[in-house]
Amino acid sequence: MSSEFPLSEAQKMRVASRARRNLKRCANYRDLINAQTFGDAGWVKVAPLEQDEILLGVYLNHPDTIEAAIIVTDSGLYLHQDGKWVGIAYARIESVDDNLKAKEEKFSRDHLILDLYDGYRIVLPVRGGMERFRDVFLFERFLRGVIRNIQRNVGTP
Repeated sequence: MSSEFPLSEAQKMRVASRARRNLKRCANYRDLINAQTFGDAGWVKVAPLEQDEILLGVYLNHPDTIEAAIIVTDSGLYLHQDGKWVGIAYARIESVDDNLKAKEEKFSRDHLILDLYDGYRIVLPVRGGMERFRDVFLFERFLRGVIRNIQRNVGTP
């Protein structure tokens, strides 16, 4: 993933900083920035990382399974879907559609829609948190910030 859509080292550092600031308050997020050194339940072995990619954390939509888990790296996301990992480079994401149609939906929202530059749309499940403290809002803030930073620094592909 990272070789196809490379980010500069400065951009990767900003992604890591933003992940720590925005995602640490998510109920289902585990910060694994030091997992390479200390190991953490085998996530380093499970994650399909490129050689130069750094594991930042994992978001577990279901605490007892990796189905719908989201691995967060300095270059992109990996969504576990239908028994395999789907890689989504941050540089491929054009926008995040919050799909919010009514105020009432705010308290039950459990996913984001990622619009990619190649025309694809990916539904990203983010199911943790309660009522107005849903994790989906923190994850959306993280992704919007990363995308804004990339688009500002490299332009749109």
